[in-house]
Amino acid sequence: VSLLTASATQMEDMVNALGYVYLGQKKLTQAIQVFQLNVSMYPNAWNVHDSLGEAYAEDGKKEEAIKSYSKSIELNPKNTAGIDRLKKLREQ
Repeated sequence: VSLLTASATQMEDMVNALGYVYLGQKKLTQAIQVFQLNVSMYPNAWNVHDSLGEAYAEDGKKEEAIKSYSKSIELNPKNTAGIDRLKKLREQ
């Protein structure tokens, strides 16, 4: 898929994948920036909020992680992984 012909969903997925590359490399600042960009482009996509929450949690930013996971769950109440992560964050 080229950037010029990518659908919105494909673009969302590609940007998210880049965020996870940075997250996997422990480049948390870059990962958060990429996930924030994805949230700004796709504010109604539950998965991008979930990914941002994961990066915030990894970076020790508990309140930001809680906000991101909460938004993800608001957009997709069936996001059981997000519900579990949110519960664990609130118990810390």
